[in-house]
Amino acid sequence: IISKPKPGLMTADLQVGFQMFSETYTSRIECVPGKLVKVEAIQSSLFNHLVNEWRFKPGPEPSSTWLDFLVDFQFRSSLYQSASGLFFDEVVKKMVEAFENRCMDIYSRTPRHTRHIGPSRRY
Repeated sequence: IISKPKPGLMTADLQVGFQMFSETYTSRIECVPGKLVKVEAIQSSLFNHLVNEWRFKPGPEPSSTWLDFLVDFQFRSSLYQSASGLFFDEVVKKMVEAFENRCMDIYSRTPRHTRHIGPSRRY
């Protein structure tokens, strides 16, 4: 964490890596507990733009939650941009699995969920 100017808002260095690629960039992170986590790259030699959002809504059963996940990005490098098309589905799957594993660590529950990783892909 670089700075935390007020509750629910921070600036942090994040690292992204997949196989032979690894880069660090600075992001603005907004957290609204129980509702939203939004991450936007603000200083990056890697991305022209990067935004990802995790939106939480009450699920159909008590103590359940729906999660909508959005990622929108464009790499500066045409090599990275081309490679991202090849690995996009796998990278998103790893991000969702990491999130689920962290939830299970915190809440010690077996997830009861329906996972839909939709077809919406923009590069």
